[in-house]
Amino acid sequence: MITAMIDDLFGLVHSLIQVMEEESETLALMGRCPGLSDLAEAKGQLVNRLESSLAALNRRYADWPHDMGDEKRAEMDRILHDLRNAAKVNADILQRQIDLSGDMLSAVGQEMQRLTGRRSESYCPAGRVSLREGNAPLSINYRL
Repeated sequence: MITAMIDDLFGLVHSLIQVMEEESETLALMGRCPGLSDLAEAKGQLVNRLESSLAALNRRYADWPHDMGDEKRAEMDRILHDLRNAAKVNADILQRQIDLSGDMLSAVGQEMQRLTGRRSESYCPAGRVSLREGNAPLSINYRL
């Protein structure tokens, strides 16, 4: 029973690595594309299944990491190393995409403000006029 649970855990880790690598490759080559939301959803589901499988293993066999043989422990070390590498690459690419999106939205907002000249004026109680640059409402249609 414990062997089957450990093998299931390893299978989930392998699947998660594959999904993260596919997502990273897709983002690196194409940027935003229709299948990304499916990959992100699959990644979330795999993480949930992995957490639940690990919790079940810990509940049934508290000392399972110590009870594994040397071969299984070496396999676990290898796949956890692969998972760490895939997660690092995935996180870096996702952060670049987030930064790029933020920069693009900021540039679009600044250009809209420049073009529309949106300013607000308010009168203060002492009779001064306060000028403030306002941001125009911004909506992005990503299906252009």
